[in-house]
Amino acid sequence: MTHDEAENVRVNVMWVTAQVLAYLDANFDVVEFAQACGVTNRHRTTGWLRAGLRGGDGHFQRPGTTLYDEDVTATTA
Repeated sequence: MTHDEAENVRVNVMWVTAQVLAYLDANFDVVEFAQACGVTNRHRTTGWLRAGLRGGDGHFQRPGTTLYDEDVTATTA
């Protein structure tokens, strides 16, 4: 695996984990988390880090789905 390929894997793993953490914690900071994961700031802005998460403005999609909590309807058994 080349260095670039390994960096792509690192970024993707960081985003998958960040999606879950952002969904669970309203105070989650993806930039801080990415730095802790060793993901470099390749584009000199932090926007690309936030762009990898599904959602925004404090509302993130439920991990593993394309739904927001308000889109999920309760069903009874």
